[in-house]
Amino acid sequence: MRERSALLAHLMGLTAALPASEPLAWRLCQATCRLVQADGGSIAVVATTGERTVVASTNTTATDLEHIHDDLGDGPAVVAIDVDDVVTAELARADPRWPQFSEVAARRTRAVTATAVPMHSGSAVLGTMLLHRTARGPLRAATQELMHLADVVAVAVVHEAREAAGATPASWDGRREINQAVGMVMAQLAVPAPDALAVLRAHAFALDEGLADVAAAVLARRLDFVPDVPP
Repeated sequence: MRERSALLAHLMGLTAALPASEPLAWRLCQATCRLVQADGGSIAVVATTGERTVVASTNTTATDLEHIHDDLGDGPAVVAIDVDDVVTAELARADPRWPQFSEVAARRTRAVTATAVPMHSGSAVLGTMLLHRTARGPLRAATQELMHLADVVAVAVVHEAREAAGATPASWDGRREINQAVGMVMAQLAVPAPDALAVLRAHAFALDEGLADVAAAVLARRLDFVPDVPP
């Protein structure tokens, strides 16, 4: 399994290369797809009532798979939340676990597999990232890597939603060191301030460190997010 820091750096480099005009959740989902060689994906959050809300979808196949979940109330994304684990559905043939879902998905979409990965906010399951492939073959990531990527994306999605609602913690944004580190990450990745802050938060989560500690490492130049340039 790849180291968490390397996995995060690769994810953020791919995210930074996508158009900044797109929502952060969409860019993180698209970057994850590229990283694990999925042909598309979506992010859905689940309310305490069980209602699912799709917050990002990279293409029509991803959208259709989410609609099928909503129409049938069943499928890998539903089960992934219940069992809190990665669940993959075979769609090229009838999957005995979800015969109706696989039959409808095969008829309406080009996907041959759909992998649902639970996303966490703290200890609670926040929702799922649903990744599909249109050709046979596994995703290019181990189960633990998929779960780690989904949790990193969840951190960014949660904070983006809170900021949109005006609930940004003043104790974070008011810290001078964190603001300075945000500025450095903006320069390194050529991304706007909200994205740079999301990178710092995701890195803090990935390595189980405090945000202030990560900011201090950036300012001391012990940590940077400059994308690797291939030789």
